[in-house]
Amino acid sequence: MPVVPVGFIGGESWAGLWSGMALGVIIGAIAALLGVAGGEFLLPTLILVYGASPTTAGTASLAISIVAVTAGLVRYRAMKMLPSRGELHRIALPMGLASIVGAIPGGVLASVAPDTTLKLILRAILIAAAAKTLRHKP
Repeated sequence: MPVVPVGFIGGESWAGLWSGMALGVIIGAIAALLGVAGGEFLLPTLILVYGASPTTAGTASLAISIVAVTAGLVRYRAMKMLPSRGELHRIALPMGLASIVGAIPGGVLASVAPDTTLKLILRAILIAAAAKTLRHKP
């Protein structure tokens, strides 16, 4: 059964503006606490609350994440919490370069894949991430 977005807040209204700001503050705070970009919270919010298509939600999430990640990096640097250069070169550099290569076919597929397929993929990823988080023992 396909997911039907609630979409109860129109993005062009004052309610859309104020709710977007409130949800942005909440998602930004949670993302900063967890040390993530926030896409795992942004995508469901954009799809379910605003009724965005997965492609639109993904694009908006990327744009929002650029701002959030930049702010997070500045803050982590000020707190001297960034990993060493060696760790970044070993992990982040290869993964970052590979993600650029993966983004090209991913962008092409996103433009032609049906929304229901994208929602199923997103659902599976979020469920897998939630299950892994629940199984993690601190």
